[in-house]
Amino acid sequence: MLLKRCTIIGGGNSIAEGLQKGLLSALENECKFVINFASYDFPSTANIFVDHEYYVQEKPHLDKMGLVIGRNDPKLKRIYSVSDNVILLNGSGYYFGKQSIEKGVYSGALSGTFALSLAISLGFTEIFLLGMDFGAVNGKTHYYQDDGRNLGIVKKESGEPGQYTNFTGVGFEPSNPLLYKTSCYNSSAETLFNVYNPTEFVEFNFNDEQWKELLIDLKTGKKESVIWLENYLSEKDWKVISRTPQRQKEKEEYIKFYEYKKIIIEKINLMIGDLGIAKVTEIFYPWLCEWCGIKKELQEIKIYNVSPESKINVFPKINYDTFFVMLKENPVNINQKEAQDEIRKIIESRK
Repeated sequence: MLLKRCTIIGGGNSIAEGLQKGLLSALENECKFVINFASYDFPSTANIFVDHEYYVQEKPHLDKMGLVIGRNDPKLKRIYSVSDNVILLNGSGYYFGKQSIEKGVYSGALSGTFALSLAISLGFTEIFLLGMDFGAVNGKTHYYQDDGRNLGIVKKESGEPGQYTNFTGVGFEPSNPLLYKTSCYNSSAETLFNVYNPTEFVEFNFNDEQWKELLIDLKTGKKESVIWLENYLSEKDWKVISRTPQRQKEKEEYIKFYEYKKIIIEKINLMIGDLGIAKVTEIFYPWLCEWCGIKKELQEIKIYNVSPESKINVFPKINYDTFFVMLKENPVNINQKEAQDEIRKIIESRK
């Protein structure tokens, strides 16, 4: 049976401090989800990836591991062979909570969020994030940056084959030292990580037909739920809604439809702030019930960011000294092979 505690290890430069303080020995008997190139330093319970190019490049290294879990990219199966130690899961742009294995793991675009969503879906209730800096710490984006090992996904430049290489995702753009090579680092971390905040209603999973249905309800005023929403709409909002087309065929129509959706998201968030998500779920559309359940799940899970300088401010931050004390006060001794077998069994039964 899986323990309830796991550690997710990224490549952020904050890891360097942990390594100096004995991180490898402290994690020896822990359940560890290790992301991408950190697997060269940290023996893993499972190695995590979302970039198919990473898998193709590092396949000889990954083939030596007991368990590898990655995002299901059609290119992997269509062009390349995948080894037996690999489990592929569908990615998702929407967070499905404990149903992520079945419905899609958020987010298929970033390995850190993918690993965290997977850990939650597997049932872990105490999760430590290491090396999840979402930016530079002490001038470096990764603890292995410039250490001579040249870890990173290699891009061959056009021209002479193999003559020029560029390691993507590590460090800063040469043409603009203010921009990170990892593109999402150039944005706010909240755009990806606020989805895990149980106190905020960040986004909801309306499909186009439901958006159109709500638009019709607003224009006709027939449903009780719309009456609640009307109290939050200004005269300016109503003008945007009144000119929003129910069918989108031209670029201008899509823009107007986007403006309408943006207004509704903002107003529903205000409603939840005033009334609470339980009340808003009661009076509004059924899909809010699912989201409310997902938020309640998160309230039962403790997620710690072991990087005080991280740009991710959604989770409580602790330093390595505190982290080591927490591990020592509740020691574990998992069998890595047994843990891998159980993770595989859980995933295969739910895919």
